[in-house]
Amino acid sequence: MSGDVGDRLIFEAEWFDTVAQVTKRFYLYFYPNDNSIEL
Repeated sequence: MSGDVGDRLIFEAEWFDTVAQVTKRFYLYFYPNDNSIEL
């Protein structure tokens, strides 16, 4: 990583919704420059 503002790590995540009985998939973005996340 070069330290650019646009650097980020992307994770594929999933969550099981017990009410709907389905697994929901989403991407979690982590920005190491300011330790913020985005879903």
